[in-house]
Amino acid sequence: MISISWGGPESSWTAQAMSALDAACQSAAALGITITVAAGDNGSSDGATGNNVDFPASSPHVLACGGTTLIGSGGTITSEVVWNEQASNEGATGGGVSNVFPLPSFQANANVPAPSVSGGRRGVPDVAGDADPVTGYQVRVDGQSLVIAAPVPWPRFGPASSR
Repeated sequence: MISISWGGPESSWTAQAMSALDAACQSAAALGITITVAAGDNGSSDGATGNNVDFPASSPHVLACGGTTLIGSGGTITSEVVWNEQASNEGATGGGVSNVFPLPSFQANANVPAPSVSGGRRGVPDVAGDADPVTGYQVRVDGQSLVIAAPVPWPRFGPASSR
């Protein structure tokens, strides 16, 4: 498994750079290597104008991972919603519809909306888990307690095994 926690709006990549990295992701997938990629932590704008999807999360050859916020009481989770704390400068999950990569067969029945330009349509993310630093998991490291976000993916658009 390979884990990638970086990316940028599809529009910030050259076609050549995107093609080269996507080819590497496709080769890894052919070898049975799963690449998990963060869908972003700056919301659907991804720090740019309009709605943007992060690449390499938008590659159909990776498992795009989005974020949620857990709401609970005591030891019981009562709700899990999209992580969206942009208003308080605490981040938000990325996601949306690719303007570059077409709808993959494993998303055929997922009702992914149309992209803003023709040619795209791959929906991002594929899975999501708790990514909110406020509702993450309390851990103790070197004698200090802290909360970290450690996504435990759950299927959004179908199981990874169908790819």
